[in-house]
Amino acid sequence: MKTGAKFYFSTWGILLALTVLMLVTEYLSLPRGFLLVLLAMAMLTKASIIGLNFMHLRSEKQILIWTVALGILITGAILFTLIAVDGNYILHHSAQ
Repeated sequence: MKTGAKFYFSTWGILLALTVLMLVTEYLSLPRGFLLVLLAMAMLTKASIIGLNFMHLRSEKQILIWTVALGILITGAILFTLIAVDGNYILHHSAQ
């Protein structure tokens, strides 16, 4: 497994480039749905890079990787659902 300074700086450079691309896409006149999908894919890519390189999941057994990934996805889905339900309630009851 690579752990030298060059490896971490190249990982940091990739994450920085993805972040800059995400910021630039905000100023392009892209359809809103496409922009959201593009930004979500970039965020998932960045999260994967961080998990694999900085949390050292790259060298772990597959079962641990899947356990962490599923835990994050399930937690994210639950949080998204709770926020969406609350936001929908506020949206429909704030005008009254």
